[in-house]
Amino acid sequence: MPLWDQCKLVTHRMNVSIWRNTDYVNNKLVLHITPALFNEFTFWQIGNSVGSLQLRLFTIFNFIFVAPGVIAQLQPLFIARRDLFEVREKKSKMYSWVAFVTGLIVSEMPYLCVCGVLYFVCWYYTVGFPSESNKAGATFFVVLMYEFVYTGIGQFITAYAPNAVFATLISPLLIGTLISFCGVLVPFSQIQPFWRYWMYYLNPFNYLMGSLLTFHHILCRGPLRGIRVRRFRSTKWPNLSAIPGGLQRRHGIANQLDKSQCHGRL
Repeated sequence: MPLWDQCKLVTHRMNVSIWRNTDYVNNKLVLHITPALFNEFTFWQIGNSVGSLQLRLFTIFNFIFVAPGVIAQLQPLFIARRDLFEVREKKSKMYSWVAFVTGLIVSEMPYLCVCGVLYFVCWYYTVGFPSESNKAGATFFVVLMYEFVYTGIGQFITAYAPNAVFATLISPLLIGTLISFCGVLVPFSQIQPFWRYWMYYLNPFNYLMGSLLTFHHILCRGPLRGIRVRRFRSTKWPNLSAIPGGLQRRHGIANQLDKSQCHGRL
């Protein structure tokens, strides 16, 4: 049988299997809706002050923690299917491992899209983020891509794990390492040089935070130009008085009086 036909048949079988596994689907939905509501009511309608930039940083940072629960949920199902493949289909040569892997990946995509939409709708507008379509749409795209990224990380770990217990032990270690070196808990300048120049730049959570914070601005009244915080490393300055002089001059902030005329805005 051609490989394309194998992929179609196995993917259809995986889709039917997940559709009938209502506990798995319902748990995946709950693991997105519940954190979104918690994040929403914790950071309800964040204001426009400079101090609110830190709140925006942490409400986005909370989005990362969708991953551990969903990864822990998919690992036992992944291992059960892998064991069945190795015992039955692989030895009988019913279909290729490429078709098996394709079916596992593709069958998760519709539910990840639905979960991404639910999290975005429950969280984005209620925390006071911009409603302009260009900003909201770009943020939604990043949220959707993150669903695929952390699911891929979880499946990668599980594929190499000999059993579910080992996968459950390795996942928190890897996710915790990525969270620790994404620049939020420890600012970039304070990360040890050994980790700073490779772990930080290889970390997908670094780019997740940076992309979601792209639309956060510090705008100044009068003739002063706005400061656009394009990378979240810039949010390590809790107020404008702590911004280095070179950056102040670049954006037209010359003295403390001018800084007092600035306010945070999305």
